[in-house]
Amino acid sequence: MPQPLRLSIAMATYNGARFLPQQLDSFAAQDRRPDELVVCDDGSSDATMDILQAFAATAPFAVRIERNATNLGFVRNFEKALSLCSGDVIFLSDQDDVWLPAKLARVEAEFLEDPGLKATINDMIITDGDLNHSGVTQLGTIRATGFGERRFIAGCCAAIRRDMLETLLPFPKEHFAHDSWIGDACEALGVRRILSEPLQLYRRHGSNESQWLLSDPNGVSRAQLVLKSGLASPVEAWEAYLIRLGILRRWLTDAEPRLRAIGLGPRIDVAHHFITAEENSYRGRLDLLAISRRTRWAHILRFWIRGGYAAFLGWKSAIKDMVRP
Repeated sequence: MPQPLRLSIAMATYNGARFLPQQLDSFAAQDRRPDELVVCDDGSSDATMDILQAFAATAPFAVRIERNATNLGFVRNFEKALSLCSGDVIFLSDQDDVWLPAKLARVEAEFLEDPGLKATINDMIITDGDLNHSGVTQLGTIRATGFGERRFIAGCCAAIRRDMLETLLPFPKEHFAHDSWIGDACEALGVRRILSEPLQLYRRHGSNESQWLLSDPNGVSRAQLVLKSGLASPVEAWEAYLIRLGILRRWLTDAEPRLRAIGLGPRIDVAHHFITAEENSYRGRLDLLAISRRTRWAHILRFWIRGGYAAFLGWKSAIKDMVRP
């Protein structure tokens, strides 16, 4: 039987007093308690530090609290918290959610079963500010609207093996949030697993760092998505994604010795192929939008036949490209 792993939770806080106690209580109520909680506070001016210190005094596991001398910002604060963790597997936590009791045990089992697994992301039930919900989940909404599961990037649901985290540090200084950097790199390498079981409540209270349309507690249908997003130009977002792909490719080259050292040498070519396919798909669609709508349809048809829309929504994406300005 494999030995239990050492589990850490990395939490970034900033003026989180309103909801923080419930999240901390959910850590203590885990069926499998963490071995440590590392919290980095980014200069809170409310009661956040008092709440953390009171919890640390009675917590049934080690709690380390670091208060930043200057405000680092959301991404750098998380980077610091992650870097201070000592666990074999590190869970990322926001300050305003609530974890279900089985979360740590369920995720630990995945890592114990598969030594080659480097990261997980679990589904979550989307709630309002008072934790009321109708059972809508983040992954369920992504699937219902036809988005690929690769778009499921949420740091608050992620866990990462320490050796993988060390290859990703330090995080890029621009273009990536901490969770998209972890998610994109692990997805490209094929070492991330999506767990369909909801393992936490995801509180949407209006002041969340992420305001993603698909995180609506009431769910979002394909029709609603089209109505809300319309035919707004995707050019800026696609160009930004291409920049991130370029950063990811350079990291693969620079990190090759470290990746080989943790057994991911065979996955490096897989990641390069993934990046190339993504670049071809997004550059291809950008080129289509530069063509007059009067003649664009023929180019779209050829792009479709070549499989250019395989990474998107198929004919639905093709139709949108035909009518975009």
